[in-house]
Amino acid sequence: MKRITLMLILASLAMVTVGCGGAGAGGTPQETLANIAAAFRAGDSAAMLGCYKTNEEGKRAMEAMVPVAKVMIAFSEKMEAAYGEKAGKVFGGSGPRNMAENLSKAEIKIDGDTATAKVSGERKLMNLVKENGVWLVIDEDLAKMSKEKVDAMLKQVVPMRAALESVMGEIGKDGVTQEDIMQKMEEAMEEAMK
Repeated sequence: MKRITLMLILASLAMVTVGCGGAGAGGTPQETLANIAAAFRAGDSAAMLGCYKTNEEGKRAMEAMVPVAKVMIAFSEKMEAAYGEKAGKVFGGSGPRNMAENLSKAEIKIDGDTATAKVSGERKLMNLVKENGVWLVIDEDLAKMSKEKVDAMLKQVVPMRAALESVMGEIGKDGVTQEDIMQKMEEAMEEAMK
């Protein structure tokens, strides 16, 4: 059950962790993708929304998820530093760290005022549209999220962030294994979701 809950949270995060970073929407799709990577690392929800085309529920989801993405990136980097490369892939191929690292290598195809970007490790293409001279990211799944779905997601991401933050200080300590960290994280998440 714990693993299923974690996978559902990660799936929700993968759906909404596409947006735009510090400099806002870019003048090229490549600039927008670079800004996305910066936003992941900074955990800057407001900057993401500056170049993301979505509805109010999509905005609400992104505002909650982007700071979680930042914590997930820090967690996976710390796991890799302490326990090796495999441990750094704790969130799989479509986690925010992998997304941020792979955005600069995306295969981009531009057709007039629309573009697609194939990001390594992601199943779906990212869609972009040029409006007022800048390229905005569009995610139909995010735009279709209902208030109820966003509310349910929010009930999961807050405990996930708290669980990750609560165990990060234990990573790499003498006698603490990768398995210990994952067990502590699951327990902390379970406790936070009560």
